[in-house]
Amino acid sequence: MAIETICQGCARKLRVGDEYAGKKARCPQCGMIYTVPGIVVDHAPEVAPAASATSGASANSGRWQLRIPDGRVYGPVAKSELDQWVREGRITGACHLLRDGTQMWHPADTIYPELAARTATPPVGSTSRGGNPFADTASDHPYSPSHVAQPMRRTRQTPHRGVLILVLAILGWAVCFVFAPFAWAMGNTDLRAMRAGSMDPRGMGMTQAGMILGMIQTVLLLLLLVLAFLFALAS
Repeated sequence: MAIETICQGCARKLRVGDEYAGKKARCPQCGMIYTVPGIVVDHAPEVAPAASATSGASANSGRWQLRIPDGRVYGPVAKSELDQWVREGRITGACHLLRDGTQMWHPADTIYPELAARTATPPVGSTSRGGNPFADTASDHPYSPSHVAQPMRRTRQTPHRGVLILVLAILGWAVCFVFAPFAWAMGNTDLRAMRAGSMDPRGMGMTQAGMILGMIQTVLLLLLLVLAFLFALAS
């Protein structure tokens, strides 16, 4: 005869030979190791996955993971920490829970029936969290994991002057050398501002080109002035 039992990890009905009574076996579905009972169960009652996951000590032991509606996963954490999140309103009926050692996610309101009476997902904009119970993460909530990336806040940036700097550098070569030092000085200042994030970096290429042209012409101009001064002294 065969011995029928229910896996406590995934609630699958298992059947093994009676020669394995009292021995260890592994569930082929979730891999959980269990002890084969010593009595034959001819008609084992069906157990719903959520009920088996929460029955007895199994629901209150081990570590759990939380998946919120937008797909982010938190944990694993102890069951006591999940209880704390429920009390704080961070877990809704739209979330799912997974106990370590199992492969089946369960709706949170089957683990915590009191969540069934709550709104599954708050409308976006109705609260500061916008549907994500951990949106206020690292700064003021100790349960939020630090590895979750937060959107970068955009700051107002000064428009770049890349075109102007490049035009000044070209004018220094084509029209008058006095434009070159301005191109060099402005380009150097703007590049520092771009690297600091206070200026729009999209003009970095033109700014660098204008600064280099202005710098070359300014250096050549200084060399010519030095040579002219030395020539004047020699004569």
